[in-house]
Amino acid sequence: MKEIKNRLIRIVKKFKNKKIKVIGDIILDEYIFGDVERISPEAPVPVVVVKEKRYNLGGAANVAWNIKALGAEVELYGVLGNDEAGKIVLDILKEKNINSEGIIKTDSRPTTKKTRVIGQHQQIVRIDEEITDPLHKKEKKVLMEKILNRNDGDSVIFEDYEKGTITKEIAFEIIKRNKNKIITCDPKKHNFSFYKNINVLKPNRKELEFVSKREFKNKNDMIKEIKKLSRTLKIPIILLTLGSEGMILKDEEKIYHIPSLKVEVYDVTGAGDTVIASFTLSLISGAYPLEAAIISTIAAGIEVTKLGASAVFPEEIFEMIGERAQEIFERTKILK
Repeated sequence: MKEIKNRLIRIVKKFKNKKIKVIGDIILDEYIFGDVERISPEAPVPVVVVKEKRYNLGGAANVAWNIKALGAEVELYGVLGNDEAGKIVLDILKEKNINSEGIIKTDSRPTTKKTRVIGQHQQIVRIDEEITDPLHKKEKKVLMEKILNRNDGDSVIFEDYEKGTITKEIAFEIIKRNKNKIITCDPKKHNFSFYKNINVLKPNRKELEFVSKREFKNKNDMIKEIKKLSRTLKIPIILLTLGSEGMILKDEEKIYHIPSLKVEVYDVTGAGDTVIASFTLSLISGAYPLEAAIISTIAAGIEVTKLGASAVFPEEIFEMIGERAQEIFERTKILK
């Protein structure tokens, strides 16, 4: 077991020599914290007296931040509005030393923003500001030029929140131009077909149920649909995330169930971003898919103990590998 732990640590240490392109929907996460002491006389809703506002990177920007925090280099490609929210995103990216030259700004849509109002440590409401229409033809052309003008990097991650950044044409062209690289995708339910012939698809249970047009009653249902999806889209590795129930991994040979870490969950926001970032980095750093899944399980277990979409750092993973890797290996089961 000591050798396995040492191998996982060696893989994570190799992250610092890698470079990844992240392409997708950039989101600003706004958190409004306040006190709730009364109900509004205008409607049966709580009155929140604002005490603090915080901003986090969301969507593709959070994936980029996770990659950077794990020690690798990253280039982020996407769209921001010419607005205050877009300025905040760029300021945070600059502060975190994340390359933002691949971002285009537009007047045709606002920066996608999710505002969460939290009172007495509970989320009261989420307010979304967005336009989800596909990019205009000119915007699509400018974004494609930025992506294709730089052909360096070890891998490509598509972070698709269905906000209009990634179109079928953009996905097809990027996949065609990067056949010699590992390409992974965190998809949303309507766009699975965009990502035929990539290496890894990471849906969650609800997304796969939507595509399958059925509700899963057990793991056998999930396995059947995972295998079907792999055949249909010609994607060898499927990583199905199941929240507190862990993950199901299909690689080129077997199907595994990897349990989640038993931790005190504070906020699940951004856990999927952490999974796709750490799984991709692990693969391009020499990990077998099962090893990559275990590392990403550990990373996600750390992320959910933090507020909002947050990054995980190598030192945290090293410590957790030492404490919990054996537990995960012992509880991992071969399903097929």
